Amino acid sequence: MSVNELASTRPMFTEHFHRDVYPAIDPTNPALALTGKTILVTGGGRGIGVSIVEAFAKAQAKSIILTGRTESSLVAAKEKFTKAFPGVQFIASAVDIGVPESVDAMFKSLNGKVEHIDVLVNNAGVNSEYGVRIGESNVEKFLADININAVGPYLLARGLIQFNPADHPTTFITLSTGINEGFTHMNGYLLSKLPPVKLMQLLDLEYPNLRTFSVIPGLVATDML
Repeated sequence: MSVNELASTRPMFTEHFHRDVYPAIDPTNPALALTGKTILVTGGGRGIGVSIVEAFAKAQAKSIILTGRTESSLVAAKEKFTKAFPGVQFIASAVDIGVPESVDAMFKSLNGKVEHIDVLVNNAGVNSEYGVRIGESNVEKFLADININAVGPYLLARGLIQFNPADHPTTFITLSTGINEGFTHMNGYLLSKLPPVKLMQLLDLEYPNLRTFSVIPGLVATDML
């Protein structure tokens, strides 16, 4: 079964649906230029993350930080983007966002490379177990999903707030894939994607200079499927 066959469109309040890039979201639109901005994308070396990095590069960001657990994919992505967008500084930083010490080390490594981070996109996520019901699920795999998908965004938010100047306007975006659909047999993944949505609400209330968004990118054919 193809991804298109799996996709579903249900009756919604939204009047217009777009299935391609249009001017209001086109990264090459001069009105959306990100000149001088520094972006950090988790999971930036593969899947949706690569497309996110490319879009920010097309929008003329000053610096883009690619992070992820697999250093080889980060290095390959950095080399590819550096050739395609010579005017953008690309930084590759290996990190496990579910480990506090790893996240702290990642932000510490950015000192002297960038002054601040304007946009952080939490794209990283894992689905450790698929095709089983809760009763047959593996507890260790379930907790692994919770750690990366739920604890990770908290650690990133904490690190971002401590890294940036207190009065610096910042945007935090998290991908909330799956929370709007009635999927089953992805227990750890689906349950772990809800807490970051609440985190975005709390950050918005606690930090006036921090804008937060939860984004559902839709069903995308990546190596996670």
